[in-house]
Amino acid sequence: GVFQCQKLTLYYCEHGGSSQAVRDFLSSGQLIQWARDRPTVEIKVKVRNGAHPYVKADYLTGIQNEKRPHAHQICLKSNSARSPQVDAVLDQLYNRSGRK
Repeated sequence: GVFQCQKLTLYYCEHGGSSQAVRDFLSSGQLIQWARDRPTVEIKVKVRNGAHPYVKADYLTGIQNEKRPHAHQICLKSNSARSPQVDAVLDQLYNRSGRK
């Protein structure tokens, strides 16, 4: 089948503690390997200083009359109790149909 996820955009802060897991993921090179394993999806990384990190996914699936793709986003905020598994969140968005 055709994967519906067309683009993933990762937003993070260069300094904030809530973006630590995302910065660690980026500096480890894991994003590069993740992207190599999934060549059908476009990956963008954008700095948003002073804001919590999140990933936004754009999908093929959507309302036909809309010019924008259907999108979902998930917060990637780190705190003392837990740190998100960034690759698991990317997989979750990548494997979705985009409908719900």
